[in-house]
Amino acid sequence: MDDNQKNTNSTDVNATADVSSSAPAPDSSLQGVTSGSTMDPAIAELKDAISKNDTMQNAFTNAANSMTANDTDITTQMAEKIIREQEGIIGPVAYEQATKVPGISIDKTNHNITLNGDKKIIVENLVKQYEQLFGKISIAICKEAVRGIIINAPADQVPQILL
Repeated sequence: MDDNQKNTNSTDVNATADVSSSAPAPDSSLQGVTSGSTMDPAIAELKDAISKNDTMQNAFTNAANSMTANDTDITTQMAEKIIREQEGIIGPVAYEQATKVPGISIDKTNHNITLNGDKKIIVENLVKQYEQLFGKISIAICKEAVRGIIINAPADQVPQILL
């Protein structure tokens, strides 16, 4: 191929590219499919339906997660949060100390916590257990741990020591 043919072919390709990007599609019903500038209404509708379905699935997932969290009563949530916060400071000793509180059962494999008895008193005794080890600072840590939980909790379910 000589230089003249290369230039001609290059020009032809560019001309074709220019024509295809500016020329309307031959069949207007295919315009959204063949041109990138406009989306076919059926495709747009399908994308919207998929997006709404995804949003609904997320909403259902979030609702299910929320229901699971709400299935755990507020005092058990407080105990879990206190123990985990203490664990962040003192390590596994936090679970060891929690099991010394009457009414607290902890599944050692997944750290699920169960309260059996007057849950408000159990949570108060849990805070006092940590206080015996580390003094008043433990109470402050426990208060901070449950701050977000007790905002929405009925006052009769929150131990006085956490207020």
